[in-house]
Amino acid sequence: RENLRQQEINLGEPQLYLDYISIPITVKFDGSSQEVFRFIRRMEKMPRMIQMSNVIMVSNPTISSDVSAEVNMYASFRPDQEGGP
Repeated sequence: RENLRQQEINLGEPQLYLDYISIPITVKFDGSSQEVFRFIRRMEKMPRMIQMSNVIMVSNPTISSDVSAEVNMYASFRPDQEGGP
């Protein structure tokens, strides 16, 4: 697992489409660039469809080996899919 710090997760309003629901998610955290890429890789392997729309990484001025990252994504699923809301 990643050693991510200062984690913040924000869920947007679910959006209903013709045959699926999409939930916007913004995740912010600090960690090494390797940990950021491991996190993204883990999101790609989730059983739910995850679409990354934007990834921002900025050098962290307080810890030279770290970055501050913001990942914007959408989790999508069919309402009749097991594990859906």
